[in-house]
Amino acid sequence: MSNQPLTLWKALSDYNLDNSVPTDLPFHRHDVLCAAPNPSDPGWLNGYVENDPNQRWGEIPANFVKAFARVRVQPAAV
Repeated sequence: MSNQPLTLWKALSDYNLDNSVPTDLPFHRHDVLCAAPNPSDPGWLNGYVENDPNQRWGEIPANFVKAFARVRVQPAAV
């Protein structure tokens, strides 16, 4: 991942998602997520939980969240 700023959506999760699928991002209901559309699948987003200091990325079902703000973020160093 590049260290260039990214434009992402902040979204509030409506549901929990566990990590039963390795590519899914686990999160809890009411977590704030930073996400971008998944270009290969419009039903999914790519993102991370906002308060995760490691910014671990994973896939998020688009129908599990509600976007509320567009933001520019600085990715964590990889």
